[in-house]
Amino acid sequence: MKKTRMPWSVACLAAASGVALALIPGAAARAQAPALEVIAEGLNNPRGVTLLQDGTILVAEAGTGGKDMCVGTGAGRRCLGRSGAIYQIRGHRQGRVVQGLPSVGDGAGREVVGPVDVTVSDGEYVVLSGAGMDVRERARYGPHARPLGTVYRVPADGRDVRVIADLVAYESRPDRMRTRDGAVSQTAHSNPWRLVPASEGWLVTDAGTDDLLGVRADGTITTEAVFGHDATAATAGRSARADAVTELAAHLVPVGTAGAQPVAKSGRAKGKKGSKAGRAAEATAVQSLPTGIVRGPDGAYYVGELAGMVPGAARVWRYVPGQRPQVIASGLTAISDMALDGNGDLVVLSMSGGYGAGGKPTAGSLHRIDLQTLTRTEIPTGGRLTMPTGMAIGQDGAIYISNKGTGNGAGQLVRVRS
Repeated sequence: MKKTRMPWSVACLAAASGVALALIPGAAARAQAPALEVIAEGLNNPRGVTLLQDGTILVAEAGTGGKDMCVGTGAGRRCLGRSGAIYQIRGHRQGRVVQGLPSVGDGAGREVVGPVDVTVSDGEYVVLSGAGMDVRERARYGPHARPLGTVYRVPADGRDVRVIADLVAYESRPDRMRTRDGAVSQTAHSNPWRLVPASEGWLVTDAGTDDLLGVRADGTITTEAVFGHDATAATAGRSARADAVTELAAHLVPVGTAGAQPVAKSGRAKGKKGSKAGRAAEATAVQSLPTGIVRGPDGAYYVGELAGMVPGAARVWRYVPGQRPQVIASGLTAISDMALDGNGDLVVLSMSGGYGAGGKPTAGSLHRIDLQTLTRTEIPTGGRLTMPTGMAIGQDGAIYISNKGTGNGAGQLVRVRS
């Protein structure tokens, strides 16, 4: 029987399911506590945050799944529902302005895919949906699952979902599923995460297939860039918890997927001590898993990566259309989103800041990178970020974050003033 692997984003959240109960203080917690304010709560698996020019804030809620169509049994049972939503904060008024969007989940809020980002175009909402599946897996949930893994439009009344571009179908094409050795993989495992406006439509990060896709308004999809794997430094002394998350990363994208390679576990590679193969055994191959994306003041696009939640493995790439992306920062951890502040500096949001005693993940963290000097400084958050998944920055410098990104009704939108 074919095993169904969890979507990368869901798997990482599930891997740290104990985080909310057992977070340990990190460096940020020891710093002076910032002004962090909860401005919305009761959200269902909140993801991307969008700040409109008039100050309106939109949050994409992945939802809670449902009971419309279920696939699998036991712990692997996932059900489709219409619990995805768009949450809006405008002045003192807030609430869900669009409901009933497709969502697939396990019922407990640990593993959910649905809306992951939202923006506005021509008076309608443009929604990006996560997936973590290929076209065959999606079809098992029935016709109402069709918007999963797509960019789609929704009018203000939410009654007419119209697919613009099917990213899952694009990534599931045979020519997209061919591995480096010429074999054809069994699943595409496409999992879109963020979108930003581009000259002819949008750019979308696909964490499941390690690439950046161009989406035009007419639905045309192109592959703009592919992000390579990385090898972290020696893994001696890694905690059992950190090793467990690293091993989990091997399941985020099935081996054989286009652009994917196995994630090597520490100490498992063959080779004599001191040889090239032996030295390779001390490193961990980490898949990119691109997540946050933002257009910089220089016109280039900056892309962050989750990197399997391996401490220090996440990088920031600079991408100029038509050119090969280049790494401009490294040594970060589990990047979930990025944004620009009013000075043109890059602000990077991490789901977790690393691992502490006993291998327990620390709280999420924020870093500011000066794009001129590449100097990096941490923004204090008082250790109060728990699995944050999305971010936007206001004109006044306030940072809005989707906090507690896993759990039915547990999510928050918080504001950090740095």
